[in-house]
Amino acid sequence: MILRDSQGSIILSSCRHLFTCADVLEAELLAIKEGISLALQWIYLPIDVESDCSEAISMIKEGVGNKKKHAFIIKDIIDSMEERDSCISHTRRNCNNASHFMATFASLLCRTVVWLGFGPEEVVKIIR
Repeated sequence: MILRDSQGSIILSSCRHLFTCADVLEAELLAIKEGISLALQWIYLPIDVESDCSEAISMIKEGVGNKKKHAFIIKDIIDSMEERDSCISHTRRNCNNASHFMATFASLLCRTVVWLGFGPEEVVKIIR
């Protein structure tokens, strides 16, 4: 997850190793949830969430009933987004290289890491 200001500068970046995860959709939803949570803690501006997972975006925008596998995560995301002026939108996968690097980095580290004001050197290069 990379939190940037309106000029594109990194406010913070973060990655978390998921020790248990049912599928790729769950991983994406958990990343969105974590990103919103960190944004709510670190900034007081509106929050724009971007993801390359169209299924996750659709589920969040439409909401899901309690019979869906990921309903609790989606409800947490929707509730968090209501705390602040926020929106969520789809972005192309090739525009999301920095986030994909962070996900791979987390799986290799097997831990959670947060960088304040910057990120790993590779992420800074991708963003430039």
